[in-house]
Amino acid sequence: MLERAYTAFPRLAEKRRLRATVLSGGEAKMLSVAKELVTAPSLLLVDEPSAGLAPRIADQVYERLREVQAAGVTILLVDQNITKAVEVSDYLYMLEMGRVGREGPRQAFADQLREIIRDALLGA
Repeated sequence: MLERAYTAFPRLAEKRRLRATVLSGGEAKMLSVAKELVTAPSLLLVDEPSAGLAPRIADQVYERLREVQAAGVTILLVDQNITKAVEVSDYLYMLEMGRVGREGPRQAFADQLREIIRDALLGA
């Protein structure tokens, strides 16, 4: 299982002898997902995996999430980055002021992504 985590996040394999406290923000996010992978979960809860990360690092984290999903793990994801969330989700719930404002399958969101983002930014 440890090799599975290192395969998913090669950067962590390079840093395996270091303490978690010296990892960068992106590496710490990778570590939080990798820690769960070693337990072979059937469900993975992921909160804001792209928050505070450089776009390239966020892309890497999301790529690993896609691989985890492809391996049959169900992922419950919370993220403000709707573009990335749509990429890895089968079904989405969009919260607006604490309530479900929209919900639907990935394709429904993907087809309307520009309008959804515009509405969220402009409060329409």
